[in-house]
Amino acid sequence: MLWLDLNNTPSLRTVASPVSMFLEKVGRKPAFFVFWARLYYMKKVIQTEAQLGVIAAVSDAVAPVIDELDLELVEVQFRPESGGWVLRLIIDGESGITLDHCTAVSRAVSDLLDVEDMVGHAYRLEVSSPGMDRPLRNLKDFQRCLGKKAKVTTSEPLEGYGSMVIGVIKAVADDSVTFTVEGENVVIPLTIVAKAKLVVEF
Repeated sequence: MLWLDLNNTPSLRTVASPVSMFLEKVGRKPAFFVFWARLYYMKKVIQTEAQLGVIAAVSDAVAPVIDELDLELVEVQFRPESGGWVLRLIIDGESGITLDHCTAVSRAVSDLLDVEDMVGHAYRLEVSSPGMDRPLRNLKDFQRCLGKKAKVTTSEPLEGYGSMVIGVIKAVADDSVTFTVEGENVVIPLTIVAKAKLVVEF
């Protein structure tokens, strides 16, 4: 996997949780602990919603810029990691991704992200290629991976296979994908594909 980090902006400091701070002050009293634990849980839920909002906003903003470079935005990740918050753009191209591609995307989107100020606090920008077991999210992904083995989890069980199918991607239609599983063709409607990714073979 290729990745590029061109933003060395200092990260936010980590602070103690409200639960631990409260217990240090008043001791371990169950009733108060439950109250503060609920507040902490609500904070975590709000934080998650904020992360999803950043991901959606960044995706909408940078996808057209990446398209102009004849590349595809596969996924946007925004989460706290070692050293601070990371905004990661995962990109792909018809002939794969090189370090030059990552550099070009980073330069193209950095100014846009600074101007729009979608994050609101310090973060590190990374641009990378998908891993070997990259997720398959749409028909274009499946089309690109024709002939490769994939694992698919479905929202509804398939007769004779249950809710998981591992097979070679044989064909892609407007609304379904056909897999070859032990010599048999299995057609899966895209509407019931809950999760899919390539299977790494060694």
